[in-house]
Amino acid sequence: MEAKLYRAALYGSSTSSNSSSTKINDSTSEFNFSGGEDSDVLKVTKYQHNTILHVAAKSGNEKIARKILEAEATLALQTNKKLDTPLHIAARLGHAEVVSLLMTTDPSALQMVNMAKNTALHEAVCNGHHGIVELLVEKDPSLASLRNDAGESPLFMALDRKFHTISLLILKKCHDHEGLFFQGRNGMTAMHAAVIRLSKRNKVVQILDKLCKKLAKRCPKFKKYCDFIKGSPFELILEEEVLPKVLEKCGHGILEVRDDFGWLPLHYAAELGHVEIVKLFLTTNINLAYEKDSQEGMSALHIAARKGWIGLLKALVKERPDICELLDKKNRTALHVAVECGKKNATKTLLDMLDFKDLINDQDREGNTCLHLAALHGHHAILIMLASEKRVQKSVLNNKGMTAADIIKSSMQFSTVDKVSPKTTSWILIMHKHVRSSYQAIKCATCFELCKRQSN
Repeated sequence: MEAKLYRAALYGSSTSSNSSSTKINDSTSEFNFSGGEDSDVLKVTKYQHNTILHVAAKSGNEKIARKILEAEATLALQTNKKLDTPLHIAARLGHAEVVSLLMTTDPSALQMVNMAKNTALHEAVCNGHHGIVELLVEKDPSLASLRNDAGESPLFMALDRKFHTISLLILKKCHDHEGLFFQGRNGMTAMHAAVIRLSKRNKVVQILDKLCKKLAKRCPKFKKYCDFIKGSPFELILEEEVLPKVLEKCGHGILEVRDDFGWLPLHYAAELGHVEIVKLFLTTNINLAYEKDSQEGMSALHIAARKGWIGLLKALVKERPDICELLDKKNRTALHVAVECGKKNATKTLLDMLDFKDLINDQDREGNTCLHLAALHGHHAILIMLASEKRVQKSVLNNKGMTAADIIKSSMQFSTVDKVSPKTTSWILIMHKHVRSSYQAIKCATCFELCKRQSN
């Protein structure tokens, strides 16, 4: 394609965007738009094989695109090297007038996919062009059920990118076809994406949410203004609307779909500490509380314990007290997990629950109690807490025949006297109080350090 023709399609001028030379939409004397083999409209760029209509779609000039289509309407379906049609390019770049022209000229272009298996709707959603998404789904709602090469539906893409107004639009205008409407990559669903991308809000933001809601009811212009501002407070309000809408549109069964990692939406909600979302899911299907992930066999309670979400731990146990008895693939309770991950406050919360009263001394697959795990992982504060707890049995042996005190004794951090720190001194003394006969060497090391410190 000649440079003059390229510039004419891109700028409407045969020289440059700023010059005042002959305009392609005003005069066609410079180029052959009559059709046939020698026609300028059939020429393509050297490397990407873009037609003159591709170039015009890039510019967003509807008059130029219309003139080209009048000369050669078949260009609306012609693809470049990436299999992009002019509609793909116009949708990607947000040129609504050109999109409207192209899909009216040949509606079959709507269903065409590029190398990534994206339709024009995928491209519009991916780039956050709300107006173009509205045009496309009004013309062909079934587009929402087409998935790209990554397995993503347009709804999933919108939720994954936190385009809430687009998500609500698709949920309102489109309908599910053969269960493809809500699907995403890696076996995820739109609900997985909605939960994962949900913002974690502090109290200040929650107060701001309420103020924005009141203002939006009184002033519609405020809502419209916020819709176009990425990161505006109103986006957080829309998040609250989206997730229940997804649940309503896709059905309760979407909560039972596992991704390729074996996780349910509930597991992600627990991982991220979304208490209200967890409550919503359990209200919909209480049996989800007993479901474990496929890899580690962890329930939502285990996951919350691992992350140290105290409010979520209380909420889960309140909903279903017997989930305290659930074990993962290592035969660990949620208390084991909290201790192993060094979550002091979560450990204290679970210890104070009557539901865990008879589980404090339970052993995992390797025979370790919570006290063993605290010693193994060097969590000093938790070890002191457990050793000071009367209900914790200090003389339990694991599968290696070791008590928690034996683990402390054999730990590398006590192999040299100089490595015994003031912190470890305190919990060694506590352990020594309960298990007197198992480690004279530690007593000597502790006494040596205490004497050394007093002499200094």
